[in-house]
Amino acid sequence: MTKQRQALLDLYHNLQGTSWRNKENWCSDRPIGEWFGIRVSATTGYVVEINLASNNLRGILPASLSQLKRLQTLDLRLNQIHGVLPNSLGQCSMLQKLYLQSNKFVGNVPDTLGHLTPLQILDLRNNVLDGRLPTDSLSRLQKLTYLGLRSNHFDGREVDELR
Repeated sequence: MTKQRQALLDLYHNLQGTSWRNKENWCSDRPIGEWFGIRVSATTGYVVEINLASNNLRGILPASLSQLKRLQTLDLRLNQIHGVLPNSLGQCSMLQKLYLQSNKFVGNVPDTLGHLTPLQILDLRNNVLDGRLPTDSLSRLQKLTYLGLRSNHFDGREVDELR
């Protein structure tokens, strides 16, 4: 569980946690399941959800999120997160819902997202992503029911959602 705590602390520090709207219990000695926006499995104690939407997060996502091996939902929408999407997100192999819309992400969508075979929702709308979409990689996501790509700049043009 130490790796999980460290990954969350990295998230807090990388995304300027001191200026978050709600940071209740973050960086405390309280169990991480009592930290605002964190849900852990009652049976395993592993982090299964991070929901910090609209919480004034600013900065770059840490690669150490990959330590959250049982993470199922990552909701960081409506913040000011910038930089590239880390390749390490592809190591969160149990991820089912990834909400990163309305941030300031730049660069390409990493091929490694194609490793997230349980992924049902991938929402990347309203960022500054560009380049070619990794269609070969994304086509492996057989459980995907929603792919939000609108308001980015893939290959110099905008792409609407695919269902």
